[in-house]
Amino acid sequence: MRVSPKKKGSAWFMSAHQCPVTGLAVTHPESVVSSGPGSDFHAEAAKIGDNFLLVKSYGYVTSTAESELLAFFDKYIQRHFDIKKGIIYIEDYEHISGGDSDSRKQYIAYFKRNDFLFATILFNLPPIYKISFNLFKKLNIYSSRANAVDSYEQAIALALRISNKNIGLIDESIPDKKERSLSSFLIKKLTLTAQLDLFIKKITGGGFFFKKNSRIRSIQQYSEDLLKYIESIDWQKPGVHPPPDGIYDTISSRKVFDAISFVKSEIDSLLEERTAAEFVLRESEKKYRLLVEHAKAGICEYDYIAQKITSANNALLDITGYSKDELLVMNLSDILTDKGKENFYERLSLHYSGKPVTPDFIYQIITKKGDVKWVLSNAHVTYFDNRPQKASIVLTDITVLKTIESQLMEYQHKLKKLSVQLSISEEEQRKSLASQLHDNISQELFVAQLQLESFEKSLNDDDQRAEISKIKKHVIQLIKETRSLIFDLSPPMLYDSGLSDALDTLARMTEAKFSLNVFTNFSDNSYHINDDIKFIIYRNIKELIHNIIKHGKAKNIFINVKNSQNSLKVIVKDDGVGFDPASHNNGTNTHVGFGLFDIREKISHLGGKINIDSAPGHGTSIYMEVPLEMALHPPPHLVDEIL
Repeated sequence: MRVSPKKKGSAWFMSAHQCPVTGLAVTHPESVVSSGPGSDFHAEAAKIGDNFLLVKSYGYVTSTAESELLAFFDKYIQRHFDIKKGIIYIEDYEHISGGDSDSRKQYIAYFKRNDFLFATILFNLPPIYKISFNLFKKLNIYSSRANAVDSYEQAIALALRISNKNIGLIDESIPDKKERSLSSFLIKKLTLTAQLDLFIKKITGGGFFFKKNSRIRSIQQYSEDLLKYIESIDWQKPGVHPPPDGIYDTISSRKVFDAISFVKSEIDSLLEERTAAEFVLRESEKKYRLLVEHAKAGICEYDYIAQKITSANNALLDITGYSKDELLVMNLSDILTDKGKENFYERLSLHYSGKPVTPDFIYQIITKKGDVKWVLSNAHVTYFDNRPQKASIVLTDITVLKTIESQLMEYQHKLKKLSVQLSISEEEQRKSLASQLHDNISQELFVAQLQLESFEKSLNDDDQRAEISKIKKHVIQLIKETRSLIFDLSPPMLYDSGLSDALDTLARMTEAKFSLNVFTNFSDNSYHINDDIKFIIYRNIKELIHNIIKHGKAKNIFINVKNSQNSLKVIVKDDGVGFDPASHNNGTNTHVGFGLFDIREKISHLGGKINIDSAPGHGTSIYMEVPLEMALHPPPHLVDEIL
């Protein structure tokens, strides 16, 4: 397609500098000519103001000519417009003689994909293009951007109205409100004048002065021939056959049959698209039916208004034990347990109140045979006027999973009991061993010390006394280590004097051995706490001190024990390096993971709770709490395990 700035004998805007209606500036006139062999198509374009593109086309539009024209539009808009502000496209169709269907499809597709074209305004449409435009407005979702009027005056008036409704499209070429109001007045006046001229043309040139009888006979004959031709069209095949020569002689009749041919081609295209869409839809429905029918999960549709199940697949029949006829007259709540019904109506009230509802929920259902099953429900709810209308529901039978979960919970509970039982047994063994060390070995060593001291006094030889002194020192060291071992195994004061004395002794020994500060604070008396609770709390604190020394690198440890009427509360804090509690929960911190896990499990088994507050570089605080009812009155299962 050739492009030239101007062309003689062209549209008014190719030589004008100002719009005669609005006074807007006319700039950048260019014309294009189709390069197709034998083509008579050419077009002219100009920019009106800042945002209006005015075009006038001539001749017959082929698909090739349309492709060239649209390519020209792209370059023209790129050179002369700011697409961020939007463009209104105006085109004069007066001298277009026709066009093929492919060219119209290209034209429509261009305006669909270019959102910067806020509106399209066509004027001087020939009848065949009015038919095309009306079909487009009826059938196309983008039709709100398309407009058709009778004259340029109406087109430019509509363009101004549209531009004033869109932010960024108010044409700044009209300098003030007074001039804009004057422009609007002129547009209205010229529009009315154009409509009056059109009416006069219809009266003077429309055959009002023909002889009445001759006109009636011509219309009757033409109508009969036209009806016969329309009746002969094969709507099952694309295209139309040429009409008989006798009714195709005049220009007017040729326009009518061209219009019929055009309408038929448009209908053919629509039917082809519908047939293709129906085929895709049928295939999708077929795949969906197969998917639903062969799915292992139960699938159903539920109508909230009718309060009943409207469809169900075979898997749901297998899960519930009901037949399809039985299910399709039931409310969804009819297959739920009492607790399930309560949950169902609670969630339903949330739907009606407009509050968010999670799509997944676990229900218990009762089968036709009376068996109870667990199902995971996933519901997609559709709303109208903010009220639930229908739901597509997938019900997955998780009875086996819930059974396994229950078994795992039971195993976990048994493991907790076993852990406590092992701890109690271990403590009893420690206590017994410590008692034996104290009553036997420790006493024997003390007797040996006394005998050595007596023997040392009886010796006169200095060398012999020196050797006995060395042996005595070794015995004294053994006595100290034995006492330390007895304390590590089971501190006697834990049972004789209470938890506070045992922890206080532990603190002093830790300070002496590891050169750090351990501060203790005890509120109220912890002497009367159950022995089993005392040793668990003592062992937990000792384990925490061990972790702090080994991993925390702390300089100070703080132990606070409070014995209230209802619970025993323990806080162990340090100023060490700290850690990420999340790494403990997911098992990635192997240094403190098992120790804390064991502490947590024992506290949980005793009905207590534990919280960890820590962060890298900020030390650690661990809070433990055990109910005193548990301490004063151990639960039956704990008594059974101890006995």
